[in-house]
Amino acid sequence: MRSPRYPNKLPIPGLVVLVASQFAVAADEFGRMPVAQNSKGRDHNKRAGSLWIAGGGFKGGYIYGETDPVGYTVARDRFSVPDMFATVFHQLGLDHRRLRYQHAGRYESSTDDVVTGARIHSELVDTPLMV
Repeated sequence: MRSPRYPNKLPIPGLVVLVASQFAVAADEFGRMPVAQNSKGRDHNKRAGSLWIAGGGFKGGYIYGETDPVGYTVARDRFSVPDMFATVFHQLGLDHRRLRYQHAGRYESSTDDVVTGARIHSELVDTPLMV
């Protein structure tokens, strides 16, 4: 039942069902370091960044991984971009090792698991998403 005051809004039970069957991912391009060399801003960090995933069977309120005390490199539980794709594809019911597309005359994948060793991080998943 929709609210008469807000006809386009779902009631709370509708939102719970929606979040349980869908998810959102937000990630940064790179992390920020607490130091700067020859600039007024902070340096970019290609070794560590931030990511959040909500809904879709992922564990809520779960923090995974950490950097060293300076924020320079990963100290525990590395989660690479190919690992992220493998885990998200798993939640979508797709096998990341078989998902290929043609680009520049050759078949490629988002995880390139042969080279990167991409893996599904099942410790981040509460329940597999059924598609």
